[in-house]
Amino acid sequence: MSPRCAAAGFQPEQAHQSREWETGASLVSAGLGVALIPRLARLPDGFDVVRVPLRGDPVPSRKILSGIRRGSGAQPIIASALEVLRECAETAARQGA
Repeated sequence: MSPRCAAAGFQPEQAHQSREWETGASLVSAGLGVALIPRLARLPDGFDVVRVPLRGDPVPSRKILSGIRRGSGAQPIIASALEVLRECAETAARQGA
């Protein structure tokens, strides 16, 4: 049982499970349920589905970690990528995401 669902007083029934977004979108489009899809995931085209942001207290969140080889953080491409990740995280935090 999901601790968050239990705290809210319900247990969801899981009838299907998929590992790719196309399958999940197909099931939702066919009226066979709902799917939890990360905001960063691209929904496939051609399915009659819409995103509905989760809300609540606490606000749902995700943690993204990066891993680099020791000593490689000063390499320009790696440093640039890490800076972009930091900027995205700051932007998301300001927007309440």
